[in-house]
Amino acid sequence: TFLLWFGWYAFNAGSTLGISWAGSQLIAARVVVTTTLCASSCAITNLAISYIKSGCVEYSLGSVTNGILAGLVSITAGCPVVEPWAAVVIGFIGAFVYSGWSKLMIKLQIDDVVDAVAVHGACGMWGVISAALFAKKELVCEYAALCSDNIDHNAAGLFYGGNGKLLGAALLQIICIVSWVGIMMTLCF
Repeated sequence: TFLLWFGWYAFNAGSTLGISWAGSQLIAARVVVTTTLCASSCAITNLAISYIKSGCVEYSLGSVTNGILAGLVSITAGCPVVEPWAAVVIGFIGAFVYSGWSKLMIKLQIDDVVDAVAVHGACGMWGVISAALFAKKELVCEYAALCSDNIDHNAAGLFYGGNGKLLGAALLQIICIVSWVGIMMTLCF
């Protein structure tokens, strides 16, 4: 898990597509901060959820490690465009998404021994949605370098005054990904 977490810094910060142009070092640094905060927040929250579910008798290392992974997946979509406080919130909610989805898989009797669907599927969907909710327009414009002095409010997440277009695009993105994977895996199986 810690090797994955370490590698996630290169993965997420590498999404800045370089650190040699003006401002890119700041973006890469913010990505590392949001990645760290989200993974930590999700791990701690997931440990608390697990501890409470066990009747306050057991701390689970597995809940911490899956919480770290759930947090890393939850922040990946929005890591360059959310503020650090939002990364903590995204991780906190990501723990509940992970925990709930894991419980759903058990209830549906779907064999997912490492909780891959809960970690990558559910938290991946949450990450796409959270980016559409928490994206700060100035950070989106800085990252995408697409706005001039007249900042387009469509580039803002819903909680920053966006008009919902990012959220609509996020939901469409999720539908397309689930459809594509569902069709392709049905053919493979």
